Amino acid sequence: MRPATYAPIYVPILPVEPSQLAGLAATSEEVKASLTPLFDVVSFGPELADGGGGVERALSRQLDAIASAWGDRRAYLDCRTGRGDERLPDGRVHLAHLFDEEQARGLRLVPVTGLQRPTAYQLAVAAAASERERGACLRLELADLGDRWRIDTCVHSFLAAQRLAPEMLDLLVDIGEIGHARLPLLEITARAVLEPLALLAPWRSVILAASAPSPAAGGHSAAARNAWMLWRFLANSSALGQRLRFSDHAAAGPEPADFAVAAATTEHLTVVVEQLAAL
Repeated sequence: MRPATYAPIYVPILPVEPSQLAGLAATSEEVKASLTPLFDVVSFGPELADGGGGVERALSRQLDAIASAWGDRRAYLDCRTGRGDERLPDGRVHLAHLFDEEQARGLRLVPVTGLQRPTAYQLAVAAAASERERGACLRLELADLGDRWRIDTCVHSFLAAQRLAPEMLDLLVDIGEIGHARLPLLEITARAVLEPLALLAPWRSVILAASAPSPAAGGHSAAARNAWMLWRFLANSSALGQRLRFSDHAAAGPEPADFAVAAATTEHLTVVVEQLAAL
């Protein structure tokens, strides 16, 4: 039984797209108080095609959209617009520009990185992480998790290179789409991955993320339920305890009308928060 003070935080992974952000903005203040979203900057939108000012302006508009939907609440920000080392005319990589602009807007964003990001990106993360003691988030994905011994070495190298105390780092383990896998097998696999990683360093938190197939692909509800049950089993029975947070890819299915995506996002976020509150 957890202490009454335990308040799990939900980390929905959301692309910086109008429909998903509208769905986030439409949630109640009570729901927002339980969220720490991860905003995925993965494209520039139409600004580059319509002569809207190039990459720098497109990146700034991404921040404007986040600010409009989320204000100055805490969130994570991942920038995956290319390799990670593309530079603006002034020499800054995209992530560095985002965090320079973020500070000017008074936002509270935590930079997200991965083991395979280029040196220029990692330097930008380290610079942003050291400001205002915000820290950073290390995001591990399936491609990182294949070799247990290699990943241990890579994580140690990452910690040494970033020169950040592990207590200032969140570890996000994203196991990707779980499809129709059986829950016991998922639990064994996730436990084998999570528990050794959790012991590598005294992380600020450990986050388990999974995604369900889109509704159009079938099996969405069952897979989403499995992602939730997987987190519950691990939270209740592993040594991670209060540091283990629930995360999922909260985007709706492929290309319905924008209002449908927004409504589905609002409903999904609200339902997950209600489930967390009921624990």
